[in-house]
Amino acid sequence: MSNSLSNVSITIAGLGALIVYGAEGSVDGPVVKCGGGTVVEGQDPPEQQGAYNIKSDQQSFSDLTCIGTSGNSWTFQLNNSAAAE
Repeated sequence: MSNSLSNVSITIAGLGALIVYGAEGSVDGPVVKCGGGTVVEGQDPPEQQGAYNIKSDQQSFSDLTCIGTSGNSWTFQLNNSAAAE
């Protein structure tokens, strides 16, 4: 079961630079998916292997690794989640 996120902003971990705002998203276990929104002018959208912070009206996450990009949607992996063996 996933939890939806609204009014998502994505910033670069460690730099705090906002790169996407107003996106929608969902959380499913250790995976956070975001899409839509507006990429800040002059900033590159999230790139695979980059580390990002995500903040929404519901939750915030720190130091996520981007594991997938497809057009205007991005998939992130929580780094602090232990993988189930």
